[in-house]
Amino acid sequence: MYKTRTCDGWIHASAGKKTSVAKVKLCLNNKFVFVINNSVNDNRKHDPLFKFITHNVFDLIRHNNFQIFADVKGGGITSQAHAIRLAVVKCLLCLNDGIRPILKANNYITTDCRIVERKKYGHRKSRKSYQFSKR
Repeated sequence: MYKTRTCDGWIHASAGKKTSVAKVKLCLNNKFVFVINNSVNDNRKHDPLFKFITHNVFDLIRHNNFQIFADVKGGGITSQAHAIRLAVVKCLLCLNDGIRPILKANNYITTDCRIVERKKYGHRKSRKSYQFSKR
């Protein structure tokens, strides 16, 4: 279904949101370990919105015994959090497809393809024009 691969007990998946891309590897473990960009003390982990977006999946499935290593690049903090969450969901669905209805009801499976529209020639922004002068 998703492009995930399994190697030595680890499940690898990647996902994106806007311009950010996240690569996640996940495996079962005795305790919960979450590492971003090979740094345990990352600034993003202390942001409450980032923590809510990425950790809400584990509260839904009521299972916290995972070891997760995420490598994320590009975009802002919120889009990086959504990209990590989507990649983690892909890994979890590879482990257990029975949690699919729970995740689908909360819109965690669907991808958001919206990106910023490009700036056009002769305009200030993508759609905003310069002020028109009659005389």
